[in-house]
Amino acid sequence: MARWQGTTTERGYGYPHRAERKRRLALYKPGDICAHGGEPLSYPVQVAAGYLDLPHTADRAGYLPGLSCRHHNRADGAIRKNRRRGHGRRQPLPGLARPSQGEPCLYCGDSGCVRPICQVAARQAARLAAEDGMTMAGAIEMMAARVRRALSARTQ
Repeated sequence: MARWQGTTTERGYGYPHRAERKRRLALYKPGDICAHGGEPLSYPVQVAAGYLDLPHTADRAGYLPGLSCRHHNRADGAIRKNRRRGHGRRQPLPGLARPSQGEPCLYCGDSGCVRPICQVAARQAARLAAEDGMTMAGAIEMMAARVRRALSARTQ
């Protein structure tokens, strides 16, 4: 699918949009609030045009008050477009997520583990489960044994 479809005017970025953005940029002062993110905008007036967008409302029938930093404005548009396409947030494969506070790591057993070796083991377990037809539980158990052996060899 092509990234852009239609002219800038058809997409809602024609002369009226550009004129309103220019008008709001003339009123901009550092410290104004981002319309999407709510944080103070700190761009100097001389470079603000390169970093600030005019934010549409969710129904694209008008504009939110003020300006928005490009990061939040474009992220908001991407989220809405992805939802419209039916793309939700992907759920991590079991065994790939890092343990939450106080929960033991599936591979080394430590709580709150952030070891790179455990993250590599998680990716390898997911690959074994996908490619070799192993169950995820079996792949995790096999990789956990390897991690524990490697960690005990390091301490000896």
